[in-house]
Amino acid sequence: MSNQVEPIAQDGRIHGLDAARASMMLMGVLLHCVIFAGLFMETSSPEEGLASYGIFATIHTFRMPAFFVLAGFFTSLLIAKRGSGAYLNNRARRLGLVLVLFTPVLTPLTLLASGEFGSVVGIEGWVDKGFLHLWFVYYLLILSVVAFAISKIKMPEWVGKFQQFAIFWITDPKTLLILPTILLGFPLFLDESASIRTSTSLVPDLAILGFYALFFWFGTLLHTAGKLGLEALAKRAYVLFAVGFVASQVTFALQVNRDVGPVTQLLSMVASFYLAFGVIGLFLRWAKKGGRVFTYLARTSYWVYLIHLPIVYVALQVLAYLGLPALVTAIIAFVVSVAISLGVFELLVRKTPLAKLV
Repeated sequence: MSNQVEPIAQDGRIHGLDAARASMMLMGVLLHCVIFAGLFMETSSPEEGLASYGIFATIHTFRMPAFFVLAGFFTSLLIAKRGSGAYLNNRARRLGLVLVLFTPVLTPLTLLASGEFGSVVGIEGWVDKGFLHLWFVYYLLILSVVAFAISKIKMPEWVGKFQQFAIFWITDPKTLLILPTILLGFPLFLDESASIRTSTSLVPDLAILGFYALFFWFGTLLHTAGKLGLEALAKRAYVLFAVGFVASQVTFALQVNRDVGPVTQLLSMVASFYLAFGVIGLFLRWAKKGGRVFTYLARTSYWVYLIHLPIVYVALQVLAYLGLPALVTAIIAFVVSVAISLGVFELLVRKTPLAKLV
């Protein structure tokens, strides 16, 4: 193995995965800025509208699958290092307690900022709105409890051997195609445009949960494979990313032309699988040394994502008065929202007990 694709730093940390996790969080902020800009302004041209949707569609294709791969990896790592009891305690604080503390504040605040508060009717309406952008924290909490339960089961020896080598087959560009092909028979997690569905409801959507549970499991397999698994993924990163990106753009073209059928669904899933692993592999290659910026963002990105959405809505509404193109406005709103969120962290959170949760 050449040093070029060595994913583990001399200090033992895997900086590439820390950077990837932080980047998935920040991409979520950008995604929301791009897609919600259209609520407050018209696009200057059809081309700008297509560009905005293309950015959203491409990020949406791989961001959450990649995030759940990373979540699964760090789940397995934490259980191996600290034990299942300490892991469950960590998840209860950083996921469960965060939902309890933040949801009652952020959900109504976000609905007020977006102008949707008045449209929520009765208990059913609030159940449907649920966690809003924190839905993934809820799903990750569920998967964390499942992972804890599984960690208490003594598996047969053959299961351990399978887990050690499975990730090498899964991340192989030749065999990875098998998985989206199989899932084509169960596309319940896709919407009518062949994009991955999202549910913010307090009642978990089992199809979506199952889809992300698959990527979460892949992440645990990646950890089980150890250094060799990370090296293999880093080596395959360019091919995985290239295949996934091409599939995502062909999917986007078919969606724009409203040609949504089995082929579009298959390409959408190919894009999700290949891009998720490809992007993580690229981070393993090119962010392996860490650095102050990545270290800081790894520390603060969870907080930024937690509180960003009401800030994004307000920023978009204020910036709309400047009359700039929608895509430019979205990018400025992204920078402003991240800056404000980081400022709040430094001024009000860093030296408080809340910092231990986020």
